[in-house]
Amino acid sequence: MTAPPAGDAGVAARQSVDGMPGDAAPRIRGRLAPQSMFPAGVPGYRVRFIELRGSERVRVVEIGDRDALPAVFLPGWGCPVWDFHRTMPAVADAGFRAVAIDLRGHGLSDMPTDPARYGTDAMVSQVIDLLDAVGVQRVALVGHSMGGALATNLALRLPDRVRALALFAPIGFGNARIAALGRLLSPSWTIPFARLVLQPALIALGLRALYGNNERVDRRNVDEYWAQSQFDGFVPAMRALLHEFRWTRFTDEEIAGLSLPGLLVRGSRDPIVLRPWSPTSLPPRWRELVLEGVGHLPHDESPEVVNSALIAMLNDLR
Repeated sequence: MTAPPAGDAGVAARQSVDGMPGDAAPRIRGRLAPQSMFPAGVPGYRVRFIELRGSERVRVVEIGDRDALPAVFLPGWGCPVWDFHRTMPAVADAGFRAVAIDLRGHGLSDMPTDPARYGTDAMVSQVIDLLDAVGVQRVALVGHSMGGALATNLALRLPDRVRALALFAPIGFGNARIAALGRLLSPSWTIPFARLVLQPALIALGLRALYGNNERVDRRNVDEYWAQSQFDGFVPAMRALLHEFRWTRFTDEEIAGLSLPGLLVRGSRDPIVLRPWSPTSLPPRWRELVLEGVGHLPHDESPEVVNSALIAMLNDLR
């Protein structure tokens, strides 16, 4: 099974009763309409919007047996659930329930205007609320980039809720100095300019910088990442995450406190997470997988290798 080539005053992008954003037509010509964003048209997926406290609505995308062991996918900064379009079907085909979340400020989820909602604790709390809402008590978390840091912070806060971690190019397991540069270059007055320059050419340029293999930068990829920027709350949300979320490296004590099984996947050409942890620095029940020539999206560049390692970890949890 493969993919083809809101209530409170602090919410900028609300969903209507049919599950689509209130501003259902693309704000700028050329962007994918909400109803065309992944996983639209792909058999087997289930999409729903869940309302959390404060009337915040979050889009959840699932595939696989509803009663199977769940794996919850947390995308990276600036990434909708499309981030895992090559991973989720393989996990579902292996007999697991794959659940992906459009995190706050991303995809078709609500985009609150209060920057404090994008702090690490607030983002972790949202994921915990989502786990409760979808009926998942103990879960394997799969996180990419910022989503990897989010998953790790959740496991540190509530170790009894997390059975295993699979982290793809995760923030916190190396130096991500680009975040400091992003904060320097994004004072609040730059928001209108960022909206103007956020065009397909810029998205494609950014993806080429992230991938070790530029063949992955096709029109579909660009369209999926660009689509969410049609909502006015997207750029402020990305700025708030740069300024409010924790982008620093986890301490040795924090890493040592992760007694659960883990999989750490990184590319040798990752331009974001620099000077990563060595294998001897990881907890004893962890495996590190280094992919040569791969960049910051290893699960998209080498899906067969990454999916095999992820499914092997999940099989050990049965």
